[in-house]
Amino acid sequence: MRRLLVLLRVGPEGRAGHTATLDEDCVGDAPAPGVDRLPELTRRVTAAGVPVTLEITGERSQLSPGMDLCVYRVVQEALTNVLKHAGPAKAVVSLAFADQAVTVRIKDDGNQPYAPEAGAPSGHGLIGMRERARIYHGTVTTGPLALGGFEVRLVLPTQAGTEHHGTGAAP
Repeated sequence: MRRLLVLLRVGPEGRAGHTATLDEDCVGDAPAPGVDRLPELTRRVTAAGVPVTLEITGERSQLSPGMDLCVYRVVQEALTNVLKHAGPAKAVVSLAFADQAVTVRIKDDGNQPYAPEAGAPSGHGLIGMRERARIYHGTVTTGPLALGGFEVRLVLPTQAGTEHHGTGAAP
């Protein structure tokens, strides 16, 4: 499926489009991105104008390829949203590995206190994050911070027997 999507994204120069997206990780036969590729992603976002700090704590547990990709994609989407919506901002990506879960927090300092528009939709990116997390019995919470900025928080259980390998939502 990933190869098909790459083919669909190929532009007139015969290479995947390199606009202001962060999809450079989906080229060719490269393995799906995961936690190991987060430093590269944060460097790209920093180069695009949003300084990003990456913090990883705890003893890193081995995530399945699907969960690893889930973590990466949630961080990618959250940082894309910072680029699009936060104005001049800095971001912090924190991964905390614990015995039974990995928690990922993406926070930006925004440029002013958050004031949502009346009836503003939550967007497809946030919905996609929640759907990805649900596959692995995880949760995504999002919301404004009191002094400005926004936070996305992903929690994925990692204890044995909780990972769902299907393609639909978790029961």
